[in-house]
Amino acid sequence: MVKKTLNKSVLDQVKLYVSKVKSAKISVEKVIVFGSHAKGTAHKWSDIDVCIVSPRFGRNGFNELVRLAKLKDDTTIDIEAHPMNPQNLTNKYDTLASEIRKYGIDVHI
Repeated sequence: MVKKTLNKSVLDQVKLYVSKVKSAKISVEKVIVFGSHAKGTAHKWSDIDVCIVSPRFGRNGFNELVRLAKLKDDTTIDIEAHPMNPQNLTNKYDTLASEIRKYGIDVHI
C-alpha cells in the first residue's frame, strides 16, 4: 500500500530545499517526493527522493543534477534531488518517470 501523506519533518525539508532552488533562479513547475518516503518504507538512514520538474531541465542531466546538489546545506542534506523536464515525466518508457508517476506524492509549492 502506498503512503499518501508525508511526515512533517520531511515536508519541511522539501519545502526549504525548493525555496533554495527557486532562489537560484530555477523555475519550478512541480515537486514530487517519491521513493521510500512516498511508499511509507523509509527508515532512519533513508534519503528523501525529490523530483524537481522544470522546463529548464532536460538539456544536460549531469550538470543539472550537480547544480541541484550544490543547493543542499546542513538543513537539507537528506534531499536527493532529481531534475526532470515536464515532457520526460510523461514518457512511458522512462523507468524513473514511471516510478515517480506511480508512487510519487505531489508537494504543493
